[in-house]
Amino acid sequence: MPAALCTNAPTGQWGGLLNHFYRPCWAQFFGPLAQVLATGQQPDLKPFEEQIKPWEWRWVNKHKAFPTCPAGHSVQLALRMHQKYRPRLSNAYR
Repeated sequence: MPAALCTNAPTGQWGGLLNHFYRPCWAQFFGPLAQVLATGQQPDLKPFEEQIKPWEWRWVNKHKAFPTCPAGHSVQLALRMHQKYRPRLSNAYR
């Protein structure tokens, strides 16, 4: 793959966002939410909002470099994932 085609490759951008921003953010939201919902109480989102704002600001100000070119064998990975999850999905949607 020519280097010019790697610039701003979606895999690097989304991989960085999903693994380093959204996953921790969702974990901070859904972890406490699941605990509250298990008790049958209404969730109070105020603590989450107060906690997440400084976390987001720290994340924004980090300067982490993310890959801009895909690595590995994406077709082989897709085939392995298909083999693993196809039976589960087929059974779930019968």
